[in-house]
Amino acid sequence: MPADGGPVQVICPLVVHLGATWSKDDIIVVAPENRGALWKVPAAGGTLEPVTTLDTATENSHRWPHFLPDGRHFVFTVRTVRGVTNALRIGSLDSSETTQLAESQSNAVYANGDLLYTKDGALLAHAFDPSTRTLRGSPRAVAGGVRRNTSSAAAGFSASANGRLLTYLGGTHAPSRLLWFDRAGKPLAQLGEPGTFYRVVLSHDERRVAYSTVDATRGSHDIWVADTATGTMTRVTNHPATDWWPVWSPDDREIVFASDRAGQSTIFKVAADGTGEPQQVYRGDVGVMPLNWLPDGRLLFFRDVRVGESGAVLAVPVGRPAAPETVLSASSFRINHVAQSPDGRLLAYQVLKPDGLEVYVAEPDGERVKISRSGGMEPSWRRDGREVYFATPTGDIMAVSVSPGPVFGQPSRVMRPCENSGAVTFRLHNADRKSAMTADGQRVLAVCDEVSNPPITVVLGWLAGPPAIVLSA
Repeated sequence: MPADGGPVQVICPLVVHLGATWSKDDIIVVAPENRGALWKVPAAGGTLEPVTTLDTATENSHRWPHFLPDGRHFVFTVRTVRGVTNALRIGSLDSSETTQLAESQSNAVYANGDLLYTKDGALLAHAFDPSTRTLRGSPRAVAGGVRRNTSSAAAGFSASANGRLLTYLGGTHAPSRLLWFDRAGKPLAQLGEPGTFYRVVLSHDERRVAYSTVDATRGSHDIWVADTATGTMTRVTNHPATDWWPVWSPDDREIVFASDRAGQSTIFKVAADGTGEPQQVYRGDVGVMPLNWLPDGRLLFFRDVRVGESGAVLAVPVGRPAAPETVLSASSFRINHVAQSPDGRLLAYQVLKPDGLEVYVAEPDGERVKISRSGGMEPSWRRDGREVYFATPTGDIMAVSVSPGPVFGQPSRVMRPCENSGAVTFRLHNADRKSAMTADGQRVLAVCDEVSNPPITVVLGWLAGPPAIVLSA
């Protein structure tokens, strides 16, 4: 849209947004999908065309592009697999060939003779010649304590092209806590030690909870399991690649998970106590993520959605080779969570569409019913199948009654986790299960984040020498 106001113009479809850059010739290079390459599109709108090629044996994503002054070349971040350090490369609109620049843990920005990026917690400025596209000398530290997202290979900083203005987000991510709440939202107890928690999933007997957490030194995820009675936390996987999206087996003895250790995202299984080596369960033509392990032995999963493709939930039997079968089909959107009703007849699932997240219920390949009204995610069933629960984007836990037929009632608010537990908040993301309802519908285990107000620092004149003005708020 025009900077001074006006109508919004659609340029191209995105599956996710992992960076974009706009050239002086009105070409946009964008990362429109997770675990994919970079694409280009005219700023006036049009068809996306690939501009880089992903080497799936060693890479799982090209992201955070930034045009150089000539408007034809750009620097971008390569997120690698198997513990190889992430890297910065130079790409071009005129060729699929790329050039390695430097190791990095983040995105990069060019500013008047310097390339800015982060490594080992510091924001570095490295002398860079845009005409030859080469680095000179050694990088110098500009600032410390710049906040970064290790798993996304991104850091919170930016700089003006003329080198006069630098801004960055400081501080570190505050730890989160796993807290139990009753149905009225009253805090009951903390589970284990504070940390980072993604994809929190209770075992069927509710004696353990599986989750993934980030290894701060590597930036990759690993699977952990916590005992719900003692709070003891046990590491299940320990690999330089990312291991995440845990799903319990029907008997709670094993966990399947997605891993980059085989290149593109592949499904493995491992003993829930962490003993033994993980075994590959399924590898597709693109990345796959597990959703649910059904009592009949089938594993539900979804494929990485590519631009212009439709998504689907597929199923394969665990333990024997077979072609996947389609269980749920989707049209250009992603299904991130699937929960089967106790009688096995219905599937509740979350979809990510351009207009937001919603929860539907359907028989496999049957007519679907939307049960959320103003957004929904993370569906689960009560043990007797008479209620479906889901979370809203604002952090409420909702319940929908289910009568024979089936007939679904209107969603009603049950509670909002974390709001009565001190200086913490409940934040949701479309791919990260942040809460788990017990099967009787009486308790919720939620990830509660400490409230933090990290400083934003603005530096004027940083390139010419000592900063002329530093503003922090």
